Amino acid sequence: MSVPTTCRSPSTRTFLSLLTVFAAFGCGLAATAPPAEARAAFAARLVAEDGASFDNLGFAVAVSGDTAVIGAPGADDRGRRDGTAYVFERDAEDGTWAQVAKLTPAMDNKALFFGGHTDQGDNFGKSVAVSGDVVVVGAPGEEIGAHADAGAAYVFERDAGGEDAWGQVARLTAGVAAAERRFGLAVAVDGGTAVVGAPGDPGALLFVGSARVFERDAAGDWNAVAELAPAGGATGDFFGFAVAVDGGTVLVGAPFADPAGLYSGSAYVFERDGAGGFRQAARLAAPDGDPGDRFGFAAGLADGTAVLGSPKDDVPGATSSGRNSGSAFVFERSSSGAWEAAAKLVASDNFQNDRFGSAVAIGAGTVIAGAPGKDAFFYTGTFGSGSLYVFRRGGEGGWTEQEQLFDEDALPFDLLGSAVAISGATLLAGTPDNDDRGPGSGSAMVFELEPGVD
Repeated sequence: MSVPTTCRSPSTRTFLSLLTVFAAFGCGLAATAPPAEARAAFAARLVAEDGASFDNLGFAVAVSGDTAVIGAPGADDRGRRDGTAYVFERDAEDGTWAQVAKLTPAMDNKALFFGGHTDQGDNFGKSVAVSGDVVVVGAPGEEIGAHADAGAAYVFERDAGGEDAWGQVARLTAGVAAAERRFGLAVAVDGGTAVVGAPGDPGALLFVGSARVFERDAAGDWNAVAELAPAGGATGDFFGFAVAVDGGTVLVGAPFADPAGLYSGSAYVFERDGAGGFRQAARLAAPDGDPGDRFGFAAGLADGTAVLGSPKDDVPGATSSGRNSGSAFVFERSSSGAWEAAAKLVASDNFQNDRFGSAVAIGAGTVIAGAPGKDAFFYTGTFGSGSLYVFRRGGEGGWTEQEQLFDEDALPFDLLGSAVAISGATLLAGTPDNDDRGPGSGSAMVFELEPGVD
């Protein structure tokens, strides 16, 4: 598989001032090429109306059409770091985005005499997903009875709280509560199917992990229909750390599995079996996996194509050792139904500790990869502000880096790219340490691909 290693041209704004800097780093003629024409444009920065310091808005993001959901797991809404999530919608006429709802769990889930818990440390909003009029929010730190960090997930639907109002319709759990299960650390939804990861599930082996599939029935109730576990799983795999769903296919990451050495990571594909359940169809691993890569840390799935982040992959760069620079892998389902490695994606300016692949998303022939550790000093004058990479599938099936995106108003360690999502031509990315509403209050950024590019 081809791995790009050339330097990226700087933006027009910084091009002339950086020629000598790039020359000093040995990037050669790549730095003197005319800057590529931008194909994505910044559209909006989304911040919570009541945002406060250390809310970490943007830790998790999701987008579906004109609806965006952004998690703020550090918010102190009812207790310290109990968390919240916000819904934003885009106006169909002028394209502006506005906050329309603040989501929190219904209070009747919180009373101790109902088997609930105190609110502190729930981390509601640590994971979010949206599909049409359905939103799922994870609360992996939720205490159930005496079981700390058992976790739960909540389903909200548009109009369930009144016309055009979002209301809670379901609370999803693992069934039998267990401490440290962290059910809800990852969530995904597609139509009437939701998947919730529980990477700390003890199962038959300590922290092997699990995932649970829920479906909405004709009456509108959400019911568990399948329990997913990895065939050949081992202690400490943390299966369920990342999840994705598309139609009848589910993708689950296990970044601490050991197929190529300790914590090299793996992922599993499950498909409907025709009898109402799911069967394991494939176990995926990086073709060049090494210990510590964390393959499966992030997952995306669309139209028979899977993308999996490997943020601690050591990919040597032109100017660094590439330690923890990161990568992402694309797998495609063949006509025979087999899942095959199709490409390894690496940033053209990869550098040590970028953590490229910490977040990934796929849709419409486009892969978005976040590199929250990116020192964007050459482009924005900041360290650790993070960046995004846009890859496009070509006519012959190959994947090419199309563009690198930054926050031109970034401050050091904003961590752009900690979470990413895509829907059509809309890209959404979290900056959970942005300081717009105080230190660590967080925000999210919307970018739009130009017409004809999506």
